[in-house]
Amino acid sequence: MYQDQDAQKSLLEDLQAMLASVPGAPERERLLALLPSARRFDISDEMATSVTDTLNERPHTLEHNLDFLILPDGVCWFEWSERARRTDVDVLMHDVEHPERVGVMIAYANDDTRLVLGTVAWRFPDGRVDHAPAFFSWDEEHLGDLARRARHSYSHVAAESWARMMSMIYTHVPEGYVQEMEVLEDLRDRGPDIDTMAGSARREASAEALFMIGVLLMSQTGRAASEGQGDREILKMIPAGKRLNPIPRPKGFSRRRVRGGTKLEWRPVPES
Repeated sequence: MYQDQDAQKSLLEDLQAMLASVPGAPERERLLALLPSARRFDISDEMATSVTDTLNERPHTLEHNLDFLILPDGVCWFEWSERARRTDVDVLMHDVEHPERVGVMIAYANDDTRLVLGTVAWRFPDGRVDHAPAFFSWDEEHLGDLARRARHSYSHVAAESWARMMSMIYTHVPEGYVQEMEVLEDLRDRGPDIDTMAGSARREASAEALFMIGVLLMSQTGRAASEGQGDREILKMIPAGKRLNPIPRPKGFSRRRVRGGTKLEWRPVPES
């Protein structure tokens, strides 16, 4: 599996080529300047599936452990195959084509090690590349506060947990992208207005935020490992070690007190 992923052409390279060929918003220039310095990770299919299952079935276990969130570097690029998360990649749903590969750039904003900024890009089966003309962000301190409240006071109802976490994900459309949308609105006789385009951009930018939170949490557990291959690292799952007389642990993410602090663990959802 990892050999196939390594052989696949990087979405990051396609995105950089696209950004370089499309002049316009200064935000694109900023992205183009940041991407070459990003630490690059390919998320294995097994990890993408494991994170997705946990997010779908036990989202409160992410919410309870948001205080473990940390970026592996100041600027990072993560990408993965969508086939690991859904089986209908080639199907049009509601006139929206699913991408075959998705990537997220995520970074600390302006040397602030609390504020995380991210944006999303895709490659479609026909080779087209696009990106969200918007950014998502979260404050690690605020997410840590939510985790503490959730562990002591909040329900484990999935929809409520998703809603509480998404309430901490902020989105914005920078001025340069707004100006591009205004030009598009003026050029089209029919089509979405600027408010509709901006709303769509915000949804696109925030769509992968919870998945990325899951990936970052998984990377803090003993079930994840990074395997270097050139300038790209593969984030993959490693088998759980066997214990004598094992104590049952909760599925999804859980915390365990160890000497010197607290350790983040993960068990499969559903149990494998």
